[in-house]
Amino acid sequence: MSTQYSPINPTGGTPRQLAHGINLLLNGRNNAVGSFTASAGSVDVADERIGPERVVLLMPTSAAAQAATIAISQVAGEKKMTVSFPVAPSGTETFKYVVFG
Repeated sequence: MSTQYSPINPTGGTPRQLAHGINLLLNGRNNAVGSFTASAGSVDVADERIGPERVVLLMPTSAAAQAATIAISQVAGEKKMTVSFPVAPSGTETFKYVVFG
């Protein structure tokens, strides 16, 4: 799940476009979010924003996910992370994430 806001042209935008983009950011809205559901002992989450210089924060969005113990690793040279579960998930562990950096 990615929030799809219109990007502003790198060579400039109208004052209205710039104000709209800045207001979205001030209200905490950006394109740095995603979600996934675990259905196996590990899940690869591919996202072009993920990388070694980035920080990824997870938020469980289901009761099963709140009880999960997880380990996260970034896959070297790839734009994805692997989320591992020591106990096989039931398929109802859903998470949202945000990428910073």
